[in-house]
Amino acid sequence: MSGPLHVRERFNTTQTISGGGGGYKDLETLDHNAGTICKQPVTDGVEKLDVEVLNEVINKTSRLTTPLILNPSECGLLDIGVWAHYHRRLSTQTIAHRLRYLARMESDAVFRVDLRQPSWDNFSRYMAIMEEVQGETSHTLRHKWKSMCLYLDACGLDRYPYRPPAVPDDNVRVLPFPDTVRRMIYHTYSKDPCKNAFVQYALSLSFMIGWRVPSEPCLMTLDDIIIDDDEYGSVVVTESKKKGRRRSLVPESHILSSRSHKSLKNWVDVWRPRMTSQYSGDALFIWPSSGRPVTPNVFGRVLNNAGKKISPHFRAYDCRHWCATSRLIESYINTGHWDVFGVQHWMGHSKPSTTETYIGHAEGYYHQFSESWIRRALRVLVSPSEPGQLPGSLKKREWGKTLKTLLTFSPVVVVGPGWAHKPLSEKLWGEFSVFSSLSFLGVCQSCLLNWVLSGPYSPFNRTSHLGGGAVC
Repeated sequence: MSGPLHVRERFNTTQTISGGGGGYKDLETLDHNAGTICKQPVTDGVEKLDVEVLNEVINKTSRLTTPLILNPSECGLLDIGVWAHYHRRLSTQTIAHRLRYLARMESDAVFRVDLRQPSWDNFSRYMAIMEEVQGETSHTLRHKWKSMCLYLDACGLDRYPYRPPAVPDDNVRVLPFPDTVRRMIYHTYSKDPCKNAFVQYALSLSFMIGWRVPSEPCLMTLDDIIIDDDEYGSVVVTESKKKGRRRSLVPESHILSSRSHKSLKNWVDVWRPRMTSQYSGDALFIWPSSGRPVTPNVFGRVLNNAGKKISPHFRAYDCRHWCATSRLIESYINTGHWDVFGVQHWMGHSKPSTTETYIGHAEGYYHQFSESWIRRALRVLVSPSEPGQLPGSLKKREWGKTLKTLLTFSPVVVVGPGWAHKPLSEKLWGEFSVFSSLSFLGVCQSCLLNWVLSGPYSPFNRTSHLGGGAVC
């Protein structure tokens, strides 16, 4: 008997098999015709399906015109996506994710799933080959099973008696320490200032807000950033994982409105206007070269590639884990206990037990680095090769280190919008020039320092964003 049952017999097991996501490297010896080949694939024309395409199709349809049951011999992937949106109320990100797996399953070069004439025999053989021959992970197999269940439900067919392998309950979180995060935020990623600002702001806000990367930042709009005339306000985050539930956050000034940090106000007022185009709409994050809203795939890929330049173990979702861990450490430093409920609200966890899983990691990281992680990550020490250094005479004094650190929080150097606030920078530099000159005359340095920090142009005349006092 020839056909799919003898696929493994014709497979050369000595060749390299790429596991994980299911790449097909060096598999030429496998008979590509062993799988069922559909004459009219469901996935024709939508190989590069993304959220934008799906949203365009959904906007042209309605619940009343969407059939309750689809015909598998006639429907396409977009029909399944519209059905899932109206009859399963799934988010467009989840639907696009499922449809991409269906497309891969039907166009697989090793063994193809017949979506025109679906059968349990065909699907079970496909999953067995993917697991035993291709070595796909339990996560990938589970995603494919969920995608197939969506297809069967849309076509009104009974689900197959398949049971995917259990997903290992890993609790591995390799987080970057504050100094590494600081290098990520201020690293130069591109010679184009707009592209460089996009990556830096995306990393900084993801670390400090801790939203679910990459879906939640791509759902943010300008209306979700609420800032009044006194530069106080809040942020509204839409949770795609919770079926579009919205939660409000009252962030600190370094996240919301600080001119000296990579804040939301600096992004909205300074950098985003330089990237806008007719396609931008009200999306918070837009791509610098085209002005189009950034999709979750692009956002996650940009963060992954940027972070790996500094830390090889970095993943985009580590920003969320880092935020939860750093806020637990901050609460322990300020109050002497782990503020589970406060961090739970900030992170949007449904249960306190989810937040409690971070305590063990927070304790271990705190024992290694027992300082405020947030302050340390926001603090930039000026190196000799960077602009904005103080005169050489100041560098020999102990208080000069503190002054240099405070200076780098200002828009004089790379922090915040940078040269966008040139008048402010010049005035601030003027104050420091006077400070440097009077120091040679024996004037009290502590009085001068207090005068500079509380001056009308100083960014430090407001209380600290983490519990009072100037941020050092």
